[in-house]
Amino acid sequence: MSKNPVIGVNMACREIPEHPGRRMYEVQNLYVDPILKAGGIPLLIPPEEEAGILEQYLDKVDAMLFIGGKDYLPALYGESPAPETDLTRAQPMCDPALMKRTLERRLPLLGICAGCQLFAIGAGGKLIQHLPNTEKHIGGVFHSAEITEEGALSRTLGLRKGAPFQVYSYHHQAVKPEGLPPGLRITARAFDGSIEAIEGTGGILALGVQFHPERMPELAPKFFRLLVGEARKRK
Repeated sequence: MSKNPVIGVNMACREIPEHPGRRMYEVQNLYVDPILKAGGIPLLIPPEEEAGILEQYLDKVDAMLFIGGKDYLPALYGESPAPETDLTRAQPMCDPALMKRTLERRLPLLGICAGCQLFAIGAGGKLIQHLPNTEKHIGGVFHSAEITEEGALSRTLGLRKGAPFQVYSYHHQAVKPEGLPPGLRITARAFDGSIEAIEGTGGILALGVQFHPERMPELAPKFFRLLVGEARKRK
């Protein structure tokens, strides 16, 4: 009897104001529960910069989920911070190392929101640090997007190139289309042209979505079944 595939999940990190010096590592149940329902076993990976420990975590997983969160430091993609970039609650610095090793190992991956941006950074891309019409993307809003090229996203949604769909959005940054590295392609854009999805071209599942499928009950099961299904192929 085959074992259930293990899905690694990176964790957010925040300071605890009432306990100076302490930090909280956390993952919302909206990321964990759908993995379990899809037949996977979530393995939560705390922020850790020791390369050897990261490698041991990755030895145990069949795929990776990179969750949403705060801004990543612009230095990671060779830029200075814009005034709107939030450096006070930046994502853990170990995340880029975890993504780099995930890509090197060719593990299936799904990146959501900040996880999509991390995917782009890990592949050599850059970010738009602040969208000019941020108010239309932040605050938990629904807006329209369009499939620009068929791939894992279009198959998951059952859509063809040019088809519109609705997404739940909460972000002020996005993947920069200029200089998108080889090996990545844009498979969906928002109503204003900003990137909503990127995919790798290497023959394994490598999907980053700027929107939040985990907050859309009708879509969440499809995305997590996709990830767990690809992980199961590695068992």
